[in-house]
Amino acid sequence: MHQVFTANGWTVFPKDIKTFGIADVINNGAKMGTLPIAGTLDLLAYDSEGIFHIIDAKSIHLTDNGENVLANNRAEWEAQVSTYQATLE
Repeated sequence: MHQVFTANGWTVFPKDIKTFGIADVINNGAKMGTLPIAGTLDLLAYDSEGIFHIIDAKSIHLTDNGENVLANNRAEWEAQVSTYQATLE
């Protein structure tokens, strides 16, 4: 995987990058307070133009009834990556 990144001009930081931030708690459009958040990135890289990329690997499997885990968790995972992005800004 490292070879693919470097071949595309990406520089990869070591795994398990810790991020920290503060999230607004919103209920029905009203800010209720703030909440400290933290996370661990699988990989963080930047390309030849200086643009950072968050790589968050997921393992997915079909459940016993054939339901695709990706379809059921995509919104949650996108929110997770968005939160990582916000902590790095």
